Amino acid sequence: MFPNAAETVAIPESARSAWSEWMPRVFAGASAARLNELNPSLPGADHNAQVLLLGRRPLDKALYEVVYELNSRPNWAPIPLPAVRALTRSSPQGGAP
Repeated sequence: MFPNAAETVAIPESARSAWSEWMPRVFAGASAARLNELNPSLPGADHNAQVLLLGRRPLDKALYEVVYELNSRPNWAPIPLPAVRALTRSSPQGGAP
């Protein structure tokens, strides 16, 4: 079996935490900007609403990964769980997840 990154590379918790908080905001903002660039007349073209909605995508993906690992490799399920915990403690723009 391949080792996971947490077992092979020492990443300080502060760096993981900062990245986990920064990345969803960057993803949501860039995705909303690109959607508006491709089709500015999309329904719900309110940039703030799009950023809020797209900011939920990382949690959706992390939950998918937990389910996938539980079904495929149960001993790997703990790998995505920290992301789920972090994403449910924080949310873009300070709103509830």
